[in-house]
Amino acid sequence: MSNLGQLLKKARVEKGMTLDDVQELTKIRKRYLEAIEDGDYKVLPGPFYVRAFVKTYAETVGLNADELLELYRGDMPESQTDTIEPIIQSRRRTRSTGRTGKWVSSILMWSFLILIVIVVYLFYIKGAEPKDDQVADGTKITDDMQQPQPPSEGGTTPDEEATPPADETEVTPPEPAPPEIVSKGRSGKAYWYAVKTPEPSVKVEISASGGDSWITVYKKKYDGEKLYNETLKDGVTETFDLVDGLYISVTRPDFAEVKVGGIPLEDGDSAVRRRFLLHLESTADSAAE
Repeated sequence: MSNLGQLLKKARVEKGMTLDDVQELTKIRKRYLEAIEDGDYKVLPGPFYVRAFVKTYAETVGLNADELLELYRGDMPESQTDTIEPIIQSRRRTRSTGRTGKWVSSILMWSFLILIVIVVYLFYIKGAEPKDDQVADGTKITDDMQQPQPPSEGGTTPDEEATPPADETEVTPPEPAPPEIVSKGRSGKAYWYAVKTPEPSVKVEISASGGDSWITVYKKKYDGEKLYNETLKDGVTETFDLVDGLYISVTRPDFAEVKVGGIPLEDGDSAVRRRFLLHLESTADSAAE
């Protein structure tokens, strides 16, 4: 054991410290501390580490490190530099920092890719939605609803069976033919329909079923005379005469039904407000010709 090693060991023992305690405080391996106490400096990595470890050891056990190094300079191998700093191994910290950087980079990359996918998805959905104003002009609602009635037994039709004999005094007038309802597309926010009939007017019925619905009815157009503006209670029906034109606003189409001459209009069956613009077109002149 060298004089320097004896001095360090004595100071350590006087403080009641073991080599394990010094290793914990200095982060210097125990076998290097034993080599310093024994004066076996060949075990240490190099001359620079000898002086650095001795200085750290001396400061830990309460000795003046600078004076100790100056006093025992000849006992230690020469270092290529006079600067002696404690060596703190930060390899583990460097690895941790590198892993954290890679982790953050991966998150940023995946977040950017996810953002691109979301933008493309929203753009596709928006382009695939049908527009409300894409209504084919001239579509007849009544085409699919008016079905011919088959003849009854004996070769007569229901209309023929309902015809009273010629000798009866009271003659029941025939029921007026249902109007022809033709879609004209959109007029502003309203669905525009032309109601073609030879009659001078057509009955328009608005009924509430399943709930209440706020109904507003104007004469001819939106800013015309207001004919009705209140809540239509469940089970109630209001009737209006379509003479020239009517503008109808239905707040809850899922709770209301609009019929023109007994023919229901398509209302979407949703909770979104629906507006109808009805225009009467007389076909009496055409029928007379």
